Amino acid sequence: MNTAWMKSLKLYTITQRGYIVSEGDMMVKFTAKLISIITVEEALNSEVSGTVRVRASHDDRELDPNQNVAILNIEGTTSYQAYFVDPDTDIEKIKADLEKYGAVLNHNSEEIIKKYVERMNNEGCQGD
Repeated sequence: MNTAWMKSLKLYTITQRGYIVSEGDMMVKFTAKLISIITVEEALNSEVSGTVRVRASHDDRELDPNQNVAILNIEGTTSYQAYFVDPDTDIEKIKADLEKYGAVLNHNSEEIIKKYVERMNNEGCQGD
């Protein structure tokens, strides 16, 4: 019996916490879950202020207290990611950025952010 093809298979397990583990190369994917969409002012007065400041610096963006920011937690860790939410927010860019950190965006979180951006566009507003 030829079993050479079996060597190329990788076994994947999705754990209860949303990790994808490849038993072949021990690749782990974390799940990013939306915690809240808040104003920059609220974020700067919270434990995620450093995360928001780093994102602003990374995006070369001034901190506007009325700007909205999505706060994501990388489940199973104490890591947070912040993404500014504008009418032109591209969810695919957020997902690609999270991929750099070995994380995938939770489906419900993705839908909430999409609907929030859609509402911003429908209302023609800059935020809440």
